[in-house]
Amino acid sequence: MPIDLTQLVRDTVDLTGVAAPSLLDPDAPILQTSSTGADDFYLVGVIGGKDVGKSSLINALVGSPVTHVTSHGPGTQQAIAYAHASQVDRVKDLLDREIPGRFSIVSHEVTTLNRQVLLDLPDVDSHYEANVAITRAILRRLLFPIWMQSVEKYADDRPQRLLKQVADGNDPGNFLFVLAKADQLPEPAQATELAGDFAARVARTLVLGQPPQIYVVSVREPHRFDLATLRETLSRQKETDLVDRARASAAVRQAHTLIRWLDTQQLPARALRLQRLTDALRETLTIRIVTPILERTLPGLATDPARRVDLVDAVTSAQVRAWPLVGIAHTLLSPLMSMVRANLAPARLHGFGSTENLVESHLPHDGLGLVETLQASFAQLQHTHGDTTTIYGDRPLWNLHPAQRAIADLRTRLSRAIDLDRADISRRLQRSSLLLAPVRWLLTIGAILWFPLVQPACELLLTASGEIRSASLALLVVQTLSVSALLKNLVFLLIWFVVIDLTICWSAHRRVTRLLARSAESDAAQGLSRVVLEWVDDLIQPASQAHARTAGIIEALDQARVSYDLSVDQIDRQAKRLL
Repeated sequence: MPIDLTQLVRDTVDLTGVAAPSLLDPDAPILQTSSTGADDFYLVGVIGGKDVGKSSLINALVGSPVTHVTSHGPGTQQAIAYAHASQVDRVKDLLDREIPGRFSIVSHEVTTLNRQVLLDLPDVDSHYEANVAITRAILRRLLFPIWMQSVEKYADDRPQRLLKQVADGNDPGNFLFVLAKADQLPEPAQATELAGDFAARVARTLVLGQPPQIYVVSVREPHRFDLATLRETLSRQKETDLVDRARASAAVRQAHTLIRWLDTQQLPARALRLQRLTDALRETLTIRIVTPILERTLPGLATDPARRVDLVDAVTSAQVRAWPLVGIAHTLLSPLMSMVRANLAPARLHGFGSTENLVESHLPHDGLGLVETLQASFAQLQHTHGDTTTIYGDRPLWNLHPAQRAIADLRTRLSRAIDLDRADISRRLQRSSLLLAPVRWLLTIGAILWFPLVQPACELLLTASGEIRSASLALLVVQTLSVSALLKNLVFLLIWFVVIDLTICWSAHRRVTRLLARSAESDAAQGLSRVVLEWVDDLIQPASQAHARTAGIIEALDQARVSYDLSVDQIDRQAKRLL
């Protein structure tokens, strides 16, 4: 079986949901072209219904009673193989695998037939299913079947159906057709007439360009009709090259059967429908969902006060930690900042800084919600494009729960993107330069030392007209540690640190605002817009993947069709050389 075509058929079955061709059924009576022992011997078997004379024909061809003739009861109940003694062990191994315990082997010493094995098989129209199963199993190894019918039963339908099924996996050129019991006809001309009718029926069944040759035989009158010719044909063992050609032609026949099946699936028309479905999905989702989100939700998220204040607070807290003692002033200002934050943040949020709530507050809510819009979009496409049900069968977005999960996924993706953006902005703005560390220490620790201590001491030194006396130093200490001085310095330092804290907050707010504006400008390329478009692409992906897979199957099928047409030409040329 051609592996590439078999995979194409399986891909098509998986893609379309149609039933696989009977050729791929493991129990189908289809020739296995890679059977074990193919180089050692080949099988020739007589296939026919009950009472058509199969066993009698076998005995007449062999010239001795190798199989029992029955005219009533269940008929032949096992396969009987007529094989050369040198092949008995190999034939037994093969039959043990296929029909264990349901066969017998009669050996011979005819050297000219050392590679040919002749089989008598149970009736194909038997009422005993076990008997029919034997024949169907052997057909999977039978390269050269002899289709036999009697003059009374040649028009029966059941053997014709089996013939058509077998011909899907074997070349009709490997078949022989026999019309038996011709002696029962009152006139010889009737045999010719029935043979022509039989040939026409076979040609219609197998769609042949011309009727095949029919061997008309009579076991009771072996010298009349074509029994001698048939015996001569089967007594000439086929050369290895001819057997190889027969197997190759059977493989090509199987390939053509699969190609015909693939052609019946109308894959080009399906690819066109899938392309239209993909385009319709993208257009519908863009108009109904993507455009409102891009035009309203994302600008709202970019300028949302809650998001900006949250970022400012995070950046301010990180920068305050780099300033000694400024954290005290920042803590004192926290209640005031909380009031400002509460006034700026939307009242509908349940907790400041909740990204999920932030995204939910900006998603469109007027008219139909996003879930209902998504459901309605896919429901409409399901009615206008029949392939929607097949492609989205495991994720029916026209139903409530799958649509809810899809919108929840969108919220999660937007929240994750916002959190990543927040972390990136915070990371960039929270960096403190080591070069500015002396300045920060000078403006904080230096201020604490300067105003209460260093400044009064410097004033004393500068105002002293002469030698500094102990009384002056004592006065300086008293003035420095006095309640009024301590309160004045404490209030001044508190104001000083508040000014530093407010300066840090103002700087953080200015830098955050600038970065958010820059991020909003470049969002179409690398921000929230890309998240929304990727979400839509994921919704459309099953349809686009189905289209891509269908296009791939069509391309591979075209290549296989050319390849196997060339194979047929090569086989024909080889046959002409051999003949």
